[in-house]
Amino acid sequence: MPFIACIGLLIGAQVHLEVLTDWRAIAIVLLVLVKHLLYRKKRIFLLKKGYKNTEIGVIPEEWGAIKLDDIFSFKNGLNKESEFFGYGTPIVNYMDVFSNYGIKKDEIQGLVAVNNQEIQNFGTRKGDVFFTRTSETVNEIGISAVLLEDIDNCVFSGFVLRGRSRKNILVLDFKKFCFSSSI
Repeated sequence: MPFIACIGLLIGAQVHLEVLTDWRAIAIVLLVLVKHLLYRKKRIFLLKKGYKNTEIGVIPEEWGAIKLDDIFSFKNGLNKESEFFGYGTPIVNYMDVFSNYGIKKDEIQGLVAVNNQEIQNFGTRKGDVFFTRTSETVNEIGISAVLLEDIDNCVFSGFVLRGRSRKNILVLDFKKFCFSSSI
């Protein structure tokens, strides 16, 4: 009996010793154990040569898994009243991100009046990755686009989130597509 109880606790099952005196309860615990071992066998023990198991799944051994926060700093964008829009400096807005994988100066339509402090706080740089952070549908949240060139005094809207590289380990053209994967 104690052996079966230990197996149940090992695999996370809530097992009470008095329940295990019934042969049906013992069979259920054994079935759960077999399912657990088969799941582990598929995920860990049957890896193809050259692959490893990570917290994100099975990947080639030479690859690494990195958290986005390790390679990007994130910031919400500029919010202003409507009277400041339509003139001034370029602003990367929701539709610029939603409609493009990569953003160039001539594709930015929005303009906003900003002061030097706002340019300092909400400025953009070549290689910044922007993500839609709000939408009317869940499927339109998290869409990304990368700024493909430096744009003087350009800022970004509060409807998008900016990811700025901490480490320059992603190629610019790769950034255009890697965050747009459906995986």
